Amino acid sequence: MRERLRAAPRVHQHLQRRVWRAELSCSGTKREDISPLPLEPSTGPCPLTPSTGRMLAEPPARDRRVIENGDESLPYLPLHKHPDNYSRTKAVAEMAVLRADGSALASHRPGALRTCALRPAGIYGPGERRHLPRVVSYIERGLFAFVYGRPDSRVDFVHVDNLVDAHALAADALRAGRGSPAGGQAYFVSDGRPVNNFEFFRPLVEGLGYEFPRARLPLLVVYAVAFLTELLHAAVGWAVDFQPLLTRAEVYKTGVTHHFSVGKARRELGYAPAEKEFGEVVEWFRQRGHGKRRRQQQQRRRHGRFGPVLRDLVLVAIFAALVLAFLPTVTTALLDS
Repeated sequence: MRERLRAAPRVHQHLQRRVWRAELSCSGTKREDISPLPLEPSTGPCPLTPSTGRMLAEPPARDRRVIENGDESLPYLPLHKHPDNYSRTKAVAEMAVLRADGSALASHRPGALRTCALRPAGIYGPGERRHLPRVVSYIERGLFAFVYGRPDSRVDFVHVDNLVDAHALAADALRAGRGSPAGGQAYFVSDGRPVNNFEFFRPLVEGLGYEFPRARLPLLVVYAVAFLTELLHAAVGWAVDFQPLLTRAEVYKTGVTHHFSVGKARRELGYAPAEKEFGEVVEWFRQRGHGKRRRQQQQRRRHGRFGPVLRDLVLVAIFAALVLAFLPTVTTALLDS
């Protein structure tokens, strides 16, 4: 299926990268950027199948956060309610793409533009280079020390192979022209097996030789910390560029139940997600030098025997200084007896 996708020069796959600025997601999907695609002359349709975000749908009124087995009939979340520019501009971009379905191409290109949008879950698989390396980095640095949210919360993920299949199937459906039900439609795409976010990563944590965290923090506590981190980034990010440990959007995506049905993609695209195991991901990282034992050996060679101890002492000293700085000043008056 991947070969089919690569061999289709008339299919434009808009795979949006993560952005911090609001204008980038939208500018990548403007109508003037869609029209002059490098397509060979043809009277057939021009398929456009962008990948957009998952957090576009508004939860049911009975619960402003939880979505269980949601579908594409859910309305868009109002733009002002999105917690970050990334999700907000994804929604704007998707609406622009779907409105463009059926529009004429440039005058020298016959045919029409056919569009649909895929809404993938969290993407995983060997070679995924955006989220999994960040997770592994947190694990190796000891930052994955707790979980949060309800233990029965559920989210969904999609293996990269299943996502590629969905793109190829959507492109095939759009080539059917006006008779295709896919034109102007959005589709949720996942493996179809909701799971607790943190339990999903247990095989990765333990497979690399680390202990899965036992501590569980309240969701609101983690959300508050994420909010403060965002404020700090807004205040000093221009001078000190750093990646926030967690954002508010990520706290919701990982700690609150939200999973969606792939029924529409099954019916209209013929999507049939294959069952995938996490073992191949663990092996991929092992082959590249990751794992607790290898990590410890690398640290010993790099820092010597006492390197980690000195590092921990410095961190403890900094933490103690911060705590003492915020403690109220106590003045003791000694009275002469």
